[in-house]
Amino acid sequence: MKKHIQTRLLRNDSFFILALCAVLIAGCGGGGGGTTPPATTTPSGDMFLLVTEPAQSGGVYNTASVTVQGQALAGSTVTVNGAVVTLDAYGSFSKSVALSTTSNPTTITVAGTGGGSTYTVARQVYYQDPSRCTLVYAAKDPTSGRDRIYDYDPAIPGSARAVSPDTANAVDSAPALSPDRKVVLFVRDINGSQSIVKVSCANSSVNYAIASGAHYSAPTWSKDGFNVAFASDASGNYEIYLMSNDGAGIRRVTTHAGLDDAPAFTADGATLVFSSNRVVTGGAGVAQKFNIWKVAVIPTTGTASLLYNAAAGQGPTCPQGAGNCSALNPDLNASNQLVFQFESICSATAGGTSPPATTCNDLYTMPMNTPTSVTRIDWSAGNYYTHPHWNAAGDTVAFLRTTTSGTAAMQVPITGGAPGAISEIGVANCSGPDW
Repeated sequence: MKKHIQTRLLRNDSFFILALCAVLIAGCGGGGGGTTPPATTTPSGDMFLLVTEPAQSGGVYNTASVTVQGQALAGSTVTVNGAVVTLDAYGSFSKSVALSTTSNPTTITVAGTGGGSTYTVARQVYYQDPSRCTLVYAAKDPTSGRDRIYDYDPAIPGSARAVSPDTANAVDSAPALSPDRKVVLFVRDINGSQSIVKVSCANSSVNYAIASGAHYSAPTWSKDGFNVAFASDASGNYEIYLMSNDGAGIRRVTTHAGLDDAPAFTADGATLVFSSNRVVTGGAGVAQKFNIWKVAVIPTTGTASLLYNAAAGQGPTCPQGAGNCSALNPDLNASNQLVFQFESICSATAGGTSPPATTCNDLYTMPMNTPTSVTRIDWSAGNYYTHPHWNAAGDTVAFLRTTTSGTAAMQVPITGGAPGAISEIGVANCSGPDW
């Protein structure tokens, strides 16, 4: 590298030679012999200071430091983030700089001073912990076209990376990120045979099935990371199940003819909330329309009670009347604040949504034990927003937005407002996101 940079410097035109002569104390040619020295020329650009590492802004590093490298004209003074560095005989320098592991980006400033001029190069770089995931979602691999699980840090542009292996005939969906952010559970389907798979964020080759032999959906972690809940048709009908995080001790939690799905733990892990199309008396929530229920798991009683009725005047008005709206995909934060999607019928052109063009899904929150205190958090009518999930802080919701342009993972604060995009690769099959 030194030889390459030195050659690059020496092959510049006569403008560079004049600049070099002005900077070097001995003068050009080994001595002036009393002759008049050439006029000082202000150096500029890479003729004066080269920074070869980081080569440009935007680099993502998996280590907590980066070695800044480059070269300057001999006799100049170079600082890296204000600290003077030593130039070798070729004008090369090297200095290790610590990256912030808690906030991004880290700015690295290299300044070179010589011949009365100072030239500054700034690079902004990012740190990404290789052992942890930030936000996980399902997307199609741009090369193979297969659905895989991806991780992305919204604070780091260009950081999307595949977590699940690219396996022939596999369709990966419904990712769930562990509380310590080190492990992802997801549903893998290979030619119709499904399993819940556990994969390490640090090494996507370390993965294995912890449940198999049935169809599965919506795995989710308890807040302490010890237990996992999921929905399965192992009994012939989709019910809610519970197991330890290694797949041991699988037990059935609900027993009902209705379809139970999308479980979420309360903060203490003692209760699960879930979505079900169980018949509700009075016609508000008839079969095939979903409401939110809850069931105790410590101890497991198997007896569920209605938590939120999507068409009983507890919150948003169902435009089509009782029994024609659904509350789906609930999630709880550490304060037991509930977020869910409210599905109703809208016009084919409302919001320009697709698919399905006649269905709208909006996002609402409410305290778990106050079902009449419901607040809408998305920002415009007639949209298709699905699969909401709280962030770790419990103040922002990630969700999927589907429009005529496709599907993307988005985020919106619970105070409402315009969302921001958080996925770099188009999301497939409405799977995820989770963070």
